[in-house]
Amino acid sequence: MKPAVVALLRFKLDKAHARVAGGGAASLAADVGARLGCGAAPCVFPPARRLERTRAAFGLDAAWYACAVGGPAASVRTYDALAAFLDGGDHDGVAVVEPGLIAEGAWIPNEPAFMGRQWLVSNAMNLDEAWDEATGSSDVVVQVVDTGTPAGHEDLAGALWTNDEEICENGVDDDGNGFVDDCHGYDFFGASGSVEPSPDYSERDHGAHCAGIVAAVSNNGVGVAGVAGGDGSPGSGARLMTAKVVGAAGAFSGMAAALVPDTWLQSDLDAIDYGQAKGVIYVFSATNGNNEARLYPAAYAGVVAVTNVDYKGVRRRPRHHMADYGDWIDVVAPGVSIYSTLIDGYGLATGTSQATPFVAGALALAYSRAPDVSREALLNCLFATARTVDAANPGYEGKLGDGMVDAAALLACACVETPSCGATTTTAAAPADACAGLKKSKCKKKAATCEFKKRTCRAKCAGLEKSKCKKKKATCEFKKKTCRAKADCAALEKKKECKASSCKWRSKTKKCKAK
Repeated sequence: MKPAVVALLRFKLDKAHARVAGGGAASLAADVGARLGCGAAPCVFPPARRLERTRAAFGLDAAWYACAVGGPAASVRTYDALAAFLDGGDHDGVAVVEPGLIAEGAWIPNEPAFMGRQWLVSNAMNLDEAWDEATGSSDVVVQVVDTGTPAGHEDLAGALWTNDEEICENGVDDDGNGFVDDCHGYDFFGASGSVEPSPDYSERDHGAHCAGIVAAVSNNGVGVAGVAGGDGSPGSGARLMTAKVVGAAGAFSGMAAALVPDTWLQSDLDAIDYGQAKGVIYVFSATNGNNEARLYPAAYAGVVAVTNVDYKGVRRRPRHHMADYGDWIDVVAPGVSIYSTLIDGYGLATGTSQATPFVAGALALAYSRAPDVSREALLNCLFATARTVDAANPGYEGKLGDGMVDAAALLACACVETPSCGATTTTAAAPADACAGLKKSKCKKKAATCEFKKRTCRAKCAGLEKSKCKKKKATCEFKKKTCRAKADCAALEKKKECKASSCKWRSKTKKCKAK
């Protein structure tokens, strides 16, 4: 995918202006951004008490703001916006305005709110780089198990999955799957084909918010950009199938709750087993209870358990929800002050529920890039490429899974040796065929090259960067831009296999030995 052209307009507020002196710098910057025609304008150098005096001496104080213009003809539109601003005469509160450098970088969507409200979060997961390879495909379907999805929302309507074998609202089970009028999903609590959120439920926006994170239509110039929301072209963007599990009274069915094993319904666990056997990847959230105890369904075998951190990878912040933790967590994703779709617009929310759709969206991106990748291989990639956040969370080491999901590395890993990706050059490692899918007992028997972690067997060295790979030179080797487990030389009995590895064939003894 061709990188987008991005142009910046930077401006410095007049610190003597009444609104700035009165604490209204942010609102004034928003007004200036609107006058410039480029939307939200975040602060370039946020206030930092320890550094403020030094930075101010070089003119790098908190009065600088910037807004971005992306997409086709960005440089021309930026010039026109600057010219109109300068010619308009309304420069109140602005001391300096200048065009930034035109940068050709990773593809970014053209939603006005993206740079101001979503960029930090997307950058934390390397979504910008991932979008250079894939933005989502309509061939990939993500089911959102939640409070329902508003079909008429401007940013969600185009992303809804449609059952082509069902005639909507005719009261007949046309496709014979046991559900009547399941056109965009099904209301499992109310037993109907309507997936609209219940208007009298206190958290009715919950499902819409999560759905928007996964696949709100991207690059349509309005609202927000979903993780797998496409690039605005026909057929792009993952499709959202809705499983409504909350009724008007607010009671949750089993699939939506996090419960201890003794109260979990075996029928629901059997349903998860059935889906996993069919290749489905389940991604469930922990809770916001500051709890270490294993909770289901997130802790169930094969399910991806997600908890939330902020965009810096920090688990707990003042005034924020306290996310669960523990050795049962698989990965983390941003879940603090996330901007996404609501039933009647857009808004912020915080919690493990927000982190979970980021993971689901990243997996949807990987499937759109590598549709032939196996479920086991993709899960191996998800865990192997996550970046540890232990250093940012003292006291919680080993209790936040493998770390922050890295969407770009996940896509690269999924593409290695996957025919559907074609020729791909990458530094990420593919899951070793000898490890992927092995049960725990068999995995441990191959301890030289495999490890059983997070309920999955995977290659020991898969996904490590070159520097980290070389630090594990006793067990790993970096070859052909890939980190892989060193061969068990003694186990290689054939001369051809030995020479193809990092071992050396001893002609006299006719045995394979380490070099």
